[in-house]
This record gives sequence, structure tokens and C-alpha cells, in this order.
Amino acid sequence: MILLILVLSFFAFCAFIATAVNVLYRHSEKEILRREQPHESYRWYAQMPKETYTVSGYADYPLHTEYLPAEGESDRFVIIVHGYAYNRLGSLKYAELFHKHGFHCIIYDNRGHGLNRKTYCTFGIRESRDLMAVIEDTYRRYGPDIHIGLHGESMGTGTVLALLQYQPNIDFAVCDCGFGDLEPVLKNKLWQNMRAPAWLLKPVSAVNRLLYGFSYRKVKPIQYLPDNRIPLCFMHGTADDYIDVSQSKAMYEANGGYGELHLYPGAGHAMALLSDPARYETELFEFVEEVPG
Repeated sequence: MILLILVLSFFAFCAFIATAVNVLYRHSEKEILRREQPHESYRWYAQMPKETYTVSGYADYPLHTEYLPAEGESDRFVIIVHGYAYNRLGSLKYAELFHKHGFHCIIYDNRGHGLNRKTYCTFGIRESRDLMAVIEDTYRRYGPDIHIGLHGESMGTGTVLALLQYQPNIDFAVCDCGFGDLEPVLKNKLWQNMRAPAWLLKPVSAVNRLLYGFSYRKVKPIQYLPDNRIPLCFMHGTADDYIDVSQSKAMYEANGGYGELHLYPGAGHAMALLSDPARYETELFEFVEEVPG
């Protein structure tokens, strides 16, 4: 009986950690708004014309989406994918930059984030199929002859790379501070934040598979890179203590198509653009203008 209680207690503890990672750990809309309002990009966004609509994602999950039109005529669109625990407002600093260069911008809340109804996060598995739905919706709304690029930050990069398995019709993708393998990320900062030892990842991952249908240890979007033919631009800060810069280096080496790797000395997680805006803009749009489309 004591052994059974111990086993059940350990299972419950692992289930709590999995649920906290997948469902409970989110920044609120109010908190994110408070963080973003002081920034120049939010002031730009506040005065921008915008259209809000819902996209039907994977398994008909509704995705809160916003369209920020280019100032003049343009056939270039960018869909920006935000990171874990954040929302579409985290995409504004990139949207402002793309808009400056004549792009229509589409930002949206990932499933279980922002204004969407609560559900669990799968770190790119279902999210990549949501992104495919957003791409297909964009072609339906704005025409089959438009050109679409992607920008992903952090988990957004994992989502973009997981999308490659579905051979999306896109011209390029920018992968900012992302992961190709989720396991080291969980063992690192996220696990430390939850005060959980690294060895717990294996049992928690097994319990997560029972409860949520996927194993953390199987989330490896790097596996889709050897056969990739979509131009990719990897950007990463060398002082990132959340997702180590070695992940972008490994993905760059694994990529089978055209790719670029740009490292930003001393920049932390998701801080490459803010650490050197002029350099980021130059390298980003030299890449964008280089790719066909």
C-alpha cells in the first residue's frame, strides 16, 4: 500500500509539472501589454490600421489573428510567430521592421496563448499545423499570387521549423533564437525556474505523453532540416541563457538548403534585434532580398 501511494504521488507530481509547462505557465494579456506599451513598436502598432479576424487552426481551433497592411501596394506578406508564454504583441518589434520594408504583416496568438481559449501547448507539434492554416488562410484572403515569408522567435522558430515537414508554400523563414531540440531547453532554464532536477525530464515526458499525447523528448524540429529547400536565416544572441546559441549553430549546419547564420555578441534571449537594431535590419533584409520571390 505504501509503495502504491508513493508511485501515485510521483505520478501526480510529474503530471503537475507537465500541466504547469503545457498549460499553466503563461504571461497574462495585461502583463504583456504593460511590458510592451513603453516600446516604440507598440506606439507604432497603436496608430496602425488593422483588421482582426479568426483563423480556424488545426482541429478547428480558433486563432486570434491581426492583419497590419503595408502603406502602399505590395504583394509581400510576413507571418510572425511569437514565443512560449507570450502573445502576438511580442511580434511587434519585428512587424514594425518588416512594415518599414513594404510588407503586409500578420500576427496571431499561438494556441493556448493570448486571447485564444485555454488549451495545452505542444511546442510546435500542433502549432506548426496551426501555422499552415494561417498560411493557407492568407492565400485565400489576399490572393494566390502573393509572396509569404515567416519570422519565428524562440518557440516560434520551433514552430516554423516543424512546419517544414508539410512543405509549405513560402519564400523564406527567419529563425530567431529558436530550438532544434526541446530537451536541452527544458533541462536548462525552464526546469531551473520550476526548481525541478534535470533527471525528472524522462518520467515527466512519459507522463506528458499519457496526458497530452506527445513526448517532450520527441520535439526535435532539427530533424526536418536536411531535406529543406526553403531559404532560412538564423539569428541568435551569444549570451542567450534560455536557448543556447549552439542550437542555432547546429540547425545551420543541418540545413540542406540555403541558409545564413548571424550571431549577436552579448545579446540575451530574444534580444538580438534590440542589441543592434541597425545590424539586424541590414542582415535581415539583405537575406530577404537575396531569396527568390
